[in-house]
Amino acid sequence: MNKRFYESLFLHNPNACYLLDKNGKFLDFNENTIKLTGYAKNELVEMDFLPLFEGRDQSYITEKFQSTLKGEKSHFNTKIITKHHREVFIHITCVPVLIENNIYGVVGIAEDITNEVIRKKEQEHELSIAMQTQFSLLPQPLTSGSVHIEGVYYPSELLSGDMYCFAKLDESRYALSILDVMGHGVTSSLIAIASISYLRGQLTPTVNPKTLMEDLNEHIFELFNLRSAVPTFVTALSLVIDVDKKIIEYTNAGHPPGVVTTEQEQLLLPSLNIPLGLMKDSQFKSKTITFAGKARVILYSDGFAEAFSPSISSFVTQFSTCLRKTFSFNNSQFVQKMKQDLPDNRMKQTDDLSMVSMTIEKQ
Repeated sequence: MNKRFYESLFLHNPNACYLLDKNGKFLDFNENTIKLTGYAKNELVEMDFLPLFEGRDQSYITEKFQSTLKGEKSHFNTKIITKHHREVFIHITCVPVLIENNIYGVVGIAEDITNEVIRKKEQEHELSIAMQTQFSLLPQPLTSGSVHIEGVYYPSELLSGDMYCFAKLDESRYALSILDVMGHGVTSSLIAIASISYLRGQLTPTVNPKTLMEDLNEHIFELFNLRSAVPTFVTALSLVIDVDKKIIEYTNAGHPPGVVTTEQEQLLLPSLNIPLGLMKDSQFKSKTITFAGKARVILYSDGFAEAFSPSISSFVTQFSTCLRKTFSFNNSQFVQKMKQDLPDNRMKQTDDLSMVSMTIEKQ
């Protein structure tokens, strides 16, 4: 019975299984150890385990071996170099051989995880390309006469569900949009990329926020919700500003309220509609407001607000005070202050974070 049990656990183990003495020499091993290392049986019995590892890894492996000889079990990932100089990534489990309270050696089980490691590296490479693509879609800071626009963008993961765009439409008109896809990560980023790419293509001199949001809503619904059992939605705020006529036309689809600050007043751009993607033929409302003199327009995601305050409403109050105190700043100074004021734990943020600041100086 003991022999069959031993053969089942050791000799017939689907992974490489081996027994080392206290000096690290091979005492016994199964056929899979021979296949994994590439060394023949007569070669393994004449060597210890350490030469299987690269020089820079040997001190770490020795440390693990010594801790096992002290009675500690361990699990870790590492890499060996086979007899034919091939790299093989393995997951090792080390257990001390304990007989009558004395440790006589170490039993190790090595699982080949090379394919898993390669797939992970390929996925990381693909995510890196996707991240570069997403960053490339974000506009560079824009300065044109009295107008200055710049964005702040911090994804919670490699990819983000937040994105924004802005552009000069003609000599006096500018368009700004910001959107936030439900959730975050790969799926949300794909929807965000598709949405912002669509928006960028619609920024022509004849664009208006109402039609823009209605078209984007239909685009999102048909691409992501028409045949999906799990619907998604996108909050968005889009506006067109005529800096000569001092007019802002905007539509807000379930997004946190934008803020317009002037020397005389502060105006909010609250939600007027349901989020995008929920219904194909939704009709969206827009609103027009006017301003005078210098103005600063701020669009932001809920992740940006939550970095400063636990709720949107409390953030708006807090942010309004900040905007008044920094109204004399130029746009770059204001954006830099916002970056500096972000909490120190931003690297542990759980939501994507973005903001767009547009400053219109006096004309």
